[in-house]
Amino acid sequence: MERKISQAAMKKALQTAGFVLIALEAVALLVMLISDLKNYLRMDIRNPVHHVIFAAIALAVGGYTYFRERMKANKEQEADPADAKPEPAEEGRIVPATEEDREEILALYQAQKGREYCAWSEDYPSNETIDFDLSRDALFVLKRDGRIRAAVSLEEDEDVARLPYWNKELAPEGELARVAVLPEEQNKGLGRIMMQFGMDELKRRGYRGIHMLVNKHNDKAIRCYAVFGFGVVGECHMFDQDFLCYEKEL
Repeated sequence: MERKISQAAMKKALQTAGFVLIALEAVALLVMLISDLKNYLRMDIRNPVHHVIFAAIALAVGGYTYFRERMKANKEQEADPADAKPEPAEEGRIVPATEEDREEILALYQAQKGREYCAWSEDYPSNETIDFDLSRDALFVLKRDGRIRAAVSLEEDEDVARLPYWNKELAPEGELARVAVLPEEQNKGLGRIMMQFGMDELKRRGYRGIHMLVNKHNDKAIRCYAVFGFGVVGECHMFDQDFLCYEKEL
């Protein structure tokens, strides 16, 4: 099978080759300079030639250190943002949503629609979805500076609950849904904070396990949920998308 080499991969390969070459040159220079250690230890420090030798040694070591750190920085810069360690989220508080939050929550949901792998449509989530969540005290929002930054819901979906993949020994199981984060708050760890809060709340309410559906092509979400130790127990096709069935014990 042919494999296409991206520009980023090519750049990384060239940088690595340059780094190796410089490292080898530095090592060769050091070996040459210290091959007769006894003579160097007897050198007259007032001799300018000897100063040049010591400067060359220092330059070789410094060059090696510089390029090593440069390679490390380049690697971090070119890493997939989904793999990068999220920036610490600024302080906020997670509280149950209220009727007064409705319009802001709808705006938060609307901001998610149209994004890659988002299964939401123009009709979902809707006011009826919020009504359902508020009636069960199942909608939570993270607020900071008086503004909603993220949300999560404790779901009750009979169609998902009837899938044959769930472990009966973990019953009763809960489900999390509608994890949403403002676009400008992405990559700050808020999604994981909401996930952890939701799982803690399910456990507090007496659930023994949790299951979720994750789009099988959504690599970013898959890596995010892997942090929590979910296991893939099956696959299904729902809402016109292919999903992985995730499950774990609480």
